[in-house]
Amino acid sequence: MILISGSINSPSHDVKPRQNITDYGYSDRFQQWVDVQGDGVSNDYARYVGPCNEYPHVWLSVALAGGTDQYTAPNVYKEVDGIVTPG
Repeated sequence: MILISGSINSPSHDVKPRQNITDYGYSDRFQQWVDVQGDGVSNDYARYVGPCNEYPHVWLSVALAGGTDQYTAPNVYKEVDGIVTPG
């Protein structure tokens, strides 16, 4: 399944975008609202995080809408040319 990045376009959707994100990732790397849960709404926040902005110390992390964790573990998701898919 291909999961496409985009903007939030459904105000009536039951699961709201994450509001309590404190780590927006590295500003010089990919940061975007995406739909990794496949519900047709881009309300999961994907960005690169880690202790320093160098490979292999950064990974793509997604704050999932409806969840409580701000981070996902390394290699759960990957991003290629703005498209986020399972890792």
